[in-house]
Amino acid sequence: MFAGYIGHFKEDRWRYKGAVSRLSLTLDYYGSNERAFGFTCGRLAIYQELGRRVGNTDLFGGLQFAYVDTTAGLELPEAPAGIPKAEFDSTESGLGPLRRVGHTEQHADAEQRCQREGLRDVPRLLARGG
Repeated sequence: MFAGYIGHFKEDRWRYKGAVSRLSLTLDYYGSNERAFGFTCGRLAIYQELGRRVGNTDLFGGLQFAYVDTTAGLELPEAPAGIPKAEFDSTESGLGPLRRVGHTEQHADAEQRCQREGLRDVPRLLARGG
């Protein structure tokens, strides 16, 4: 499962990007004795960022947050030789500064088209597929 959103607000003064993903896999692990061991892996990932344009520049500053929770394990009463634990858990997260340059080639092309066509709204031109 995956869900995401990218939004531009207040005449492109604010930008938001967010995503959530959940993954669940069931695999078979074959060791040297050709016996299959059931292996499962589950993951939840979240990413969020919010940035605000700095003055009239193409620079954005803000915050970003990332979170990943992973669980992996063998579906056995006992693990095969060489694997000390039948289940592994890992959680990582972080909050930090966001620094982005908001001007892209697509925006530059849209701005040139706006100037030629006498339009003012670059985000709407981009939304139309410009």
